[in-house]
Amino acid sequence: MTPKPQPIFWTIVLFTIMVMTGQSASAQTYTSVSGCTDWDDPNCWTKTNDGSGCTNSTSDTPPTNPSGTCEVHVIIQSPMTKTAGTTTFGGQFKSITIQSGGSLDINGDAAIASDGDIDFIFEEANQSIDISGQLTINELGVLSLTGAPREPEEEITDYLNLGSLYMRGKSVFNIDDNSAVDIAGYTEVHTPSNDPANYSTINVDGNFYSTSVKIRGNSHIRFIVEEDAEVQASQTDGNLEMNGNSSLTFIGDADDAGGDQDGMSYIDVGGAISTNGSGAEIVADDATLFTCNTFPEGIKKTEKRQGKFEEGNCRILPVIWYDVEANLIPNMDESLLEWSTTKEWETSHYEIERSVDGIGQFEVIGEIQARGWADTFSEYQYQDLNLPQSGERIYYRLKQVDLTGKFTYSKTVMVNIGMKPNPSQLQWMAFPNPTNGDNLNITANNKFTSIDDNVTISLYLPGQTSQAFLKVSNPPSTIRLDQLISGAPKGLLILEVSWGKRVERLKVLNR
Repeated sequence: MTPKPQPIFWTIVLFTIMVMTGQSASAQTYTSVSGCTDWDDPNCWTKTNDGSGCTNSTSDTPPTNPSGTCEVHVIIQSPMTKTAGTTTFGGQFKSITIQSGGSLDINGDAAIASDGDIDFIFEEANQSIDISGQLTINELGVLSLTGAPREPEEEITDYLNLGSLYMRGKSVFNIDDNSAVDIAGYTEVHTPSNDPANYSTINVDGNFYSTSVKIRGNSHIRFIVEEDAEVQASQTDGNLEMNGNSSLTFIGDADDAGGDQDGMSYIDVGGAISTNGSGAEIVADDATLFTCNTFPEGIKKTEKRQGKFEEGNCRILPVIWYDVEANLIPNMDESLLEWSTTKEWETSHYEIERSVDGIGQFEVIGEIQARGWADTFSEYQYQDLNLPQSGERIYYRLKQVDLTGKFTYSKTVMVNIGMKPNPSQLQWMAFPNPTNGDNLNITANNKFTSIDDNVTISLYLPGQTSQAFLKVSNPPSTIRLDQLISGAPKGLLILEVSWGKRVERLKVLNR
């Protein structure tokens, strides 16, 4: 069996050390300009050429498939968009690093070239690279995904989101234990070869979710799955399609240093399973496959090294989570939990659970009825009105319960109440808060003297740029913001109040 490709950790560390110590890494670096969003705009980049004698690219924007001798690395520090038919990464292009405040949207298709060995790196939690179309990893191409370090109890929040994935030939996709891939459409495999030794490889240490999986005839793929990883090789609204003489192999950690043969790498196959002929084979090698359906007669099942199949034992419950987040409402000793789903089937209700200063003591604090059946986007809110008086961190999770009593948990989110502001230390207060959207005011705390500077109030949505602003000269102690709040979306809003050299941010709940 071909050994699992080694992780890129030491390559990344070596490059980082070289940069931090001023040593040449024979690399050319493009760094995005804060607030600039267009990949193809030369004004959005600062370029640092390599001085070691290699050939630098003359392009003012990052070349994605350069032919020079200098490696090209890209650092993104703000939301960046690239629009093209197909963006091909290869040649001397080596990495994209998403730093604080950064993200990347590729509107179209992308490809890893046959000579490509590309790293996508996230430096902080809750970062993403989104490719709206198809990502193709070509023959011998390698893509490695690295997320920001996290605590074991924390959920993975660094995502590569794809419209679809196409694995060709002996391509390799590495997903480290701090990152995840979410594929809205198909993962398709086309080797092709009658030789099972010619296969694509997906190494999953983190999370891999694909709505559907299709393996073409005479094509082969291996998933190497760590025991703490999550793999959904089709979801309940998708399918697993294996064509003639194809193979799909799931391998646990038995071949890793310190690994064992216990079948405790778990894979879920939620969709309908089909084949168009005979000769297809699926292998559980030190791995357990849980399926929501059964395999047709045309697919051979093979168990190795304690691997096994749990047919009809569906672990994927009928809800697709979109997002879960919790935020402290300042000045009110309350927190707001918001979540959304993109699909629900036979869902009864959601139980809201809370734990203080750790995740070992969850208790139910509320319940929200679910929509039951929905093929569209659904949003929910729960306001925790009684925050604990002790402790600094509050953890929340949702227990989704279906009509049969089966349940599953959402990811865990955290609110730091140790950081909640003391109203007596605030210059400004917002009221009424929550607001119904008709009226809103801010008032200066009467402990302070009058405000002589002009005041600028900006309205934000969390994670977005300013939506509207108001400038007031010689302001009174109370400023009406009815016009500013009118037409604002429902949910959590942020008011940024600027005066003189001071800035203060207030969170407002718009109901």
